[in-house]
Order: sequence, then structure tokens, then C-alpha cells
Amino acid sequence: MIDGPNGAAQVRPQPSPLLVVSGSIHFDVIVQLPHLPRENDRIVPSAMTLAPGGMGGNVAAAFARLGGHSRFAGAFAADADGEALRADLIRDGVDTRWAGTRPGRDYRGFILVGTDGVRAIVGGWPQIAHLQRAPGQAPGSVQHVSRAPWNPSREQSTVETALDPGLFGDDPAAFYCPFNHGPLVLATVPESVPVFMDLETGHIEDWDRAAVWGGLERATVIFANDRNMASLAAVLGESSPTALSERLQTVLIETTGPDGCVIHDQGTRTDVPGHPVAAIDTTGAGDCFAAAFLLGLLRGNGPVESASFANVAAALSTRQLGSRAGVPTAAAIELLTGGAWDLDALRTLEASVHR
Repeated sequence: MIDGPNGAAQVRPQPSPLLVVSGSIHFDVIVQLPHLPRENDRIVPSAMTLAPGGMGGNVAAAFARLGGHSRFAGAFAADADGEALRADLIRDGVDTRWAGTRPGRDYRGFILVGTDGVRAIVGGWPQIAHLQRAPGQAPGSVQHVSRAPWNPSREQSTVETALDPGLFGDDPAAFYCPFNHGPLVLATVPESVPVFMDLETGHIEDWDRAAVWGGLERATVIFANDRNMASLAAVLGESSPTALSERLQTVLIETTGPDGCVIHDQGTRTDVPGHPVAAIDTTGAGDCFAAAFLLGLLRGNGPVESASFANVAAALSTRQLGSRAGVPTAAAIELLTGGAWDLDALRTLEASVHR
């Protein structure tokens, strides 16, 4: 059992839990290369794909595919990409009735994938139309990209800010969102609902510490990879993520790629080994991990058992190109009942990965 901050929100075991998900959704252009670019390289891609992505969409899809029920509370762009992304979530069994629509065209992520699935995320890739010359602009003129400080009012055009009360009308098990969406959406999440967030320190570089602490204190569990978790602890003046978890009296889940994950639970540290595989693309593996961990936890399993389950699902998700193509189905995961999280079971499971 995991309590929320000051006992305000508590994880209640449910055999078929419902997760409400907010967050980004967009397509990614993924280019597979023999290796990531080096100086003066000229590289011929080995594969390319246009795949659904975005942290919110990935978690909602993976949670449903793994056997849970999810509702997506994000916003789709009012263009062909938005329509296709909505249809894709529906195919995975995600309830999109409460999702919004935002004006304008969508952006696309641009991701380079090299050997062993290691990738470099370039970030939002503008539409071709955005790069056309303005009237009077000289050929070859450079359009510089500037990064403005994070501003909630500026983000409201692309992020839902007032969640429909109907999302929480039948007592969902939990709510998930990226940490940087928290200030925009948490005011409309009932206090009784546990909140799980995924944190990237690059998204909150311009925040003051009070805003960071406020988000952390509302969360029941925070997910972050090892680099972001270490950076968060350092920024907040703590010697380690374990020390930070003790100060917060909450749970921090630090993902460490093929090595598995580390659970920092109110001042204690537990390492949960992973399952190294011949990865093709690690894009979205952290999102799959979060969805699988939440599913295990909301079904009443402990943090270690849930993390073991999540390590398997995340490992499998790297076996195909794209964020979601390799996420296993519930039927495939059932092969691992009884805690048989070993490499033999993993190889058996690979044959049943969702196509």
C-alpha cells in the first residue's frame, strides 16, 4: 500500500483499474541509423517510420494494451494527425470521450535511433510550412529557435487545463501526467485520487523551487530516469534520490535502462534488476515502464513486484521501431504469471509481442 502526501490520496487495489491520463500526444518521425551521427558523417538510414508518440498517449495506450482501463484527457490537434492519433488510441482500447481538441496543426518529434536502440531526440519538428520564407526574406535566411521561460498561460493552447469532472465520476484508481503539466491540470483532480507523474528536469529548468516542491508533494509516485533523478536531487539540495524520498516521504522510481530500476521509498533504496535484450529502439520504454508499474501497483502488487513486471514490459517494448509497436498485450504478459521474470520467459514472451 502506498499513501499519498499526508495520507490525502491512497492507492486502492482494483482487479481492473482505471487510469486517467493527461499529457502530450503527437507523431514521431523515427530514423534508424547504423550509428548516431558523428562529425562530418554522411549516413544512409536503415529504416524510417512515422509512429504515434508523446508521453501521455504512450502511457494511455500501454496501460490499456497491458490489461488496464485508461481514459485519455489530453488534447488532439485539429488536423489529420490529431484524427489519426485519436483513432490509434481507440484501437488500443483507450477511452477518448473526454479528450479535447486544440487549434492549429500538430508538431512532430524527430528521433534518431542508432546501434542497440540508443536514440537522440531532436524535439518538436516544425511542419514544412513553418519553414517557408516570409515575404521579402532572402533565400537561405536562418530562422532561429529561441527558448522562452516556461509560462502556464502560453502552454494553455496545447495542454488541457480544466479536466472534465466526468473523468473522475466513477472513482478512477489514479491519475497520471507529465510533471510539467501538473500546474495546469492538478487543480481539477480530486484530492482523493492518487497522482503519478513522470519528471524530466529539462522541462522545469525555469521553475522556482516552490513550484517544484508543490508538484512533488502532491505526487504519490514520481518516475524519472537516472540522469533526471540525480539532477532533481542535486537541484533541491539533497545528496541522493534516496535522501530526497525521505524528505518527501514518498516514492521515487528511478529507471536505469537495461539495468532495471531503483525504488527510493521514504529513505530506503531497493534495486530491481532489468532484462537486457537486443534493443531496436528504446523510444517510449520509460512510458511503457510507467504504465506497467502503475497497472501492477493498482492491482494490489507491491512496488518491487510491480517494478519487476514493468522491467519486463519495458524490455519488450524496445524490440520494435517506435514508441508503441513493441508494447506487449495483456495475453502475452499472462505468460509471466507467478513471478517468472527470467530470460527464458522473456524469450517466450517476445514471440507474442503486439504487432
